[in-house]
Amino acid sequence: MFNAAFRDFVSRLEAHRNSLRAFNLDASIQRINLTHNQNPPRLLSWETYLPATTTRPDLEFMPETEVIRTSLARLAESIEVKISNPSVAVQTDSVSEFQTLLQTINNGINGYNQIVQQFNASIARFRTTIITVGQAQNELNRLNRIRQRFNAEVITSITELITEQGNLQSLVTSYPLLVEQQEAAANAFFTQYGTSVNRYLHDVFRTPYQIANVQNIRPQGRGFQSRFGYTLTINGEPISFDHNATNNVRDCLSEGDKSTLALAFFLSKIENDASRADKVVVLDDPLSSFDKNRRFQTISELLRLFRDSRQLIILSHDGKFLYDLNRRIRRSDKKGLRISYDETNTTSTIQPFDIEKSLQNDYFICLDKINDFIQNGVDSGKREIRREIRIALEYHLIFKFYNQLGTVEGTFGNLIEKLTTLLNNGSIQFRDANGQSVLDALTELNEMSWDSHHGDADVFETSTEIPIEQITLTEIKTYLRLTLDLINTRI
Repeated sequence: MFNAAFRDFVSRLEAHRNSLRAFNLDASIQRINLTHNQNPPRLLSWETYLPATTTRPDLEFMPETEVIRTSLARLAESIEVKISNPSVAVQTDSVSEFQTLLQTINNGINGYNQIVQQFNASIARFRTTIITVGQAQNELNRLNRIRQRFNAEVITSITELITEQGNLQSLVTSYPLLVEQQEAAANAFFTQYGTSVNRYLHDVFRTPYQIANVQNIRPQGRGFQSRFGYTLTINGEPISFDHNATNNVRDCLSEGDKSTLALAFFLSKIENDASRADKVVVLDDPLSSFDKNRRFQTISELLRLFRDSRQLIILSHDGKFLYDLNRRIRRSDKKGLRISYDETNTTSTIQPFDIEKSLQNDYFICLDKINDFIQNGVDSGKREIRREIRIALEYHLIFKFYNQLGTVEGTFGNLIEKLTTLLNNGSIQFRDANGQSVLDALTELNEMSWDSHHGDADVFETSTEIPIEQITLTEIKTYLRLTLDLINTRI
């Protein structure tokens, strides 16, 4: 038991020695001095506003650093002596001396902090007497308003206000006459406008419906524009815009009729615009749900509008309509543009659009692709153009030998087999007297152009697809020229 107590005693002594060794005296003193050094500028900024009796905190209680370091060293030395011989008593003067020194320092720090607290309390009492920024700003604004009443600019503004109030009173007096004149002008315009709408409906589009009871609806509330009031009739009977009524627009007019009515209003508005020669007119899909007669009449009206306006822009998804309209415009400055979606960049682009080719037969489109590739083709387009070879040949052979071939099902290889049979029994003949050489060329092109992505039926071909990488750009162009030679001179 004694040994355990003895070892525990020695362990405590060693722990105490280690804590003294770990204690950084210089850092502790530096922290105290740093805090104190930060306070003088703060004290100086506030002392002007505080009573003269306010005490400043000071570090007079702090002994010299060397005194503290010497006392601490003596304490550590005493502990080392005790550890070297724990059973022998040592002098405790160094302990008492260091304890007294620490007590003095701690009491001084507490006193210093109390003075800081008292100083802060004085600051807080002073701040309660200060008005807020908002209060000061309000008072300043009030004084500025009083001063501005006597500025020359304000006096001028007041004079102008009085003048404008007089002008306003004059306008109020003139308003009834202006309203009367505006209503007369609106009635005359709307009467002419209604006549124009009915002319388009009856004479141009040949509709059974007309507008009647045209009237000017005066502006209401804050509005300043008149509205066009009318009754829609069909065969002289009124049609209601209320869908719950017996004869209503939804039941009596088709979508084409509604579009015709809207177009008649639009064309009438342009017709009655005195400055239409300077206007750019834009129409978005004007032929929605129109029958053949109305399509033709609409194109005729658009041609007139094209002639009378500065510029006419037509937006449409109907390629046949654009084709017909383009053919009837005889001027050379007409232009076609197309909005295309770029999947790579997920953007839309505007590109030139050849309207004449918009309805071109697929066969001729295919030939154009082949001719273009021969002139401008690059490696990246080889796979795509390879497919065009058999497509062009299929179209050409079916067109030329339609009566002999009839319906041909299956692949291009099946078509060649049927041509072989027809050639052998004399049912057809090629321009090239050597018919077999034509068939051999077709077979070679079939094998070269076979592509597993060409069509669903091609998966039944017995031929093996030639990798496009094995066909050079020069070779593919040679095959394309052979295709055109067969079409133009040999088949």
